Amino acid sequence: MSTNQQMEISKWFGLVPPLDSKLGQFAVPSYLSNDWQSGETMVGVTGWHTDGYCAQYPYAHIILHPVNVSLKGDTLITSIPKALQDMPPRFIDFLSRISFQFLEGVVKDRRNPLLVKHHTTGQQTLQFYFGTKCKRQIIIETKKGDQVLSEEEKKKLSSFFDSTFQNPQIM
Repeated sequence: MSTNQQMEISKWFGLVPPLDSKLGQFAVPSYLSNDWQSGETMVGVTGWHTDGYCAQYPYAHIILHPVNVSLKGDTLITSIPKALQDMPPRFIDFLSRISFQFLEGVVKDRRNPLLVKHHTTGQQTLQFYFGTKCKRQIIIETKKGDQVLSEEEKKKLSSFFDSTFQNPQIM
C-alpha cells in the first residue's frame, strides 16, 4: 500500500490531522526517517515511538505498518521500562538531566523532562516530544548549569541514543 493510499484510508476514520495546526506543520509520513540524510528526523521515529498520542494506559497490543523503513538496519521493538531496567545507572543519570523546552505554540515556555514516571503504571519511561513540530530546545543539566544543545549536538545526541539502544551488550 502506498503512503497516499494509507493516508486516504486514515482520512475515512478522521485519523489524519490537518497539515497546519497551532503547533506548526505536521510531518509528512513518507519523509520520516532515522537518518537525517534520508528524511525528516526528530519527529517521533528515532527509536522510541509510541504513536505521538498520550493515552491513559499503555497499549497491550499495537499493530505497526511500516511504510518507509530505515535502510540502515533492523528496528528493535522493546518495552521502554524493560530497556531502562537494563541500562547502567550512569546512563539513567544522564537521561534524568535532559529536558525539552518549547519555544512556541500553546505549550510555549513549558519545560518537560525526558525521563518520567508513567502516570498510571508508575514505571520509568521516556517522553521525547519529537512528535510535535513546534520549535523546541533540548537542555542538559551540567555542573556549570543548564546547557542548550546546538543543532549539531542534537544530531550527536540522537546518534548516541540510536547506538546505545542498538548495542546488544546493553540490551
